[in-house]
Amino acid sequence: MNIDGNIIYKCRQGNFIHCFCSIGKHLIIAESPIDIPTNIELHYVSEATPDKSTLISDDILTAKYKDVASRTQIIKNIFIAGSKSIYLIVNLSDGVQVFPFIRKENVVTNQNEAIENVKWFLPNVHDTVQSLTIMTETDVSIDFTVGTVLGHIYSVRYEIMNQCFLVLKDFQKWESITQDSINCVKSDGHELVIASFDNFIYSIIDKKCESQHINVDVSNKLENFKENTLVYVDFLKVKKYSTSYIRYYLANVNNFGCIIYRRSIRGQWETLQLLPRDLNQNEEEVTPLIDCIIEKGSNKDEVILLSGGEHGKLYVWAYNYKVNEITSTKIYNVHEAGLVHNLILTDHSKITYLTNNETSINILYL
Repeated sequence: MNIDGNIIYKCRQGNFIHCFCSIGKHLIIAESPIDIPTNIELHYVSEATPDKSTLISDDILTAKYKDVASRTQIIKNIFIAGSKSIYLIVNLSDGVQVFPFIRKENVVTNQNEAIENVKWFLPNVHDTVQSLTIMTETDVSIDFTVGTVLGHIYSVRYEIMNQCFLVLKDFQKWESITQDSINCVKSDGHELVIASFDNFIYSIIDKKCESQHINVDVSNKLENFKENTLVYVDFLKVKKYSTSYIRYYLANVNNFGCIIYRRSIRGQWETLQLLPRDLNQNEEEVTPLIDCIIEKGSNKDEVILLSGGEHGKLYVWAYNYKVNEITSTKIYNVHEAGLVHNLILTDHSKITYLTNNETSINILYL
């Protein structure tokens, strides 16, 4: 169906949006001038009054970026973390920066003389942080894991009291799990899931690593000869018994679509559904930015699946995991042409996303 979606936020003329994240009915947005992409500002915006934004910080540590092209996506992700105090964990490609955000008094600011904006840098200056995920967060520390272009995994702890970083040994055994780029890392605090350009999904849980190769399922089912690369993964735990779970994984593959996997309690992987995107013969997907989401739905035994695309389409599926059946498929033409990405699903019914021009944040109600 054709739908433009509602523009909930538009950046200043001459600026572009790197990325954004959501806190309920509020957005944290990273934007900068097109001609000076390193001059980044973080803004806080209420959906009720999107024309009024609060500047959180313009103190982004981008000293290593001297010569960059226009619209270079320096900030790739923003995460919200913390317990009594709230922090923004920002993926800055060459490292990770931490910003104090909302204090106990719920003042929207990061102006606190006792707390500094601090940054952890990758040990290899030739490497790049491709993806970041929050592992655990307490009153005293925030643990996060990054995956890099050179295929490395780093587990890092930010110590709130000391305002410093400590590289952990949690995943040191798998620091070089793949010889290819890691495009996506996801965690629920117990399991770490990785999507690599070698077309493997890696799952590290209980000090064990398992892998699933997507070509086993896709290669014999494609009628085109375009390259198929695993670019994103998301996962969901569904309780089976009082103390055990079944894990469902959603893999996003360029020039194909999504694949649903199930990992049993015994660690066996099973392909459940293939969800091809609606691509014409002359349409090709080349970017690693197409993300996907799997979340518990509002109906019993149902999950909601989302996928962006490179040709102005947003895909929404409803899947009943009890009977292994796709119960609904919707394709929204949300933009005349271009990339649809940075998807966020709220309350099972509200999707916010970016499009190819990267000047506005759009909202779609299911």
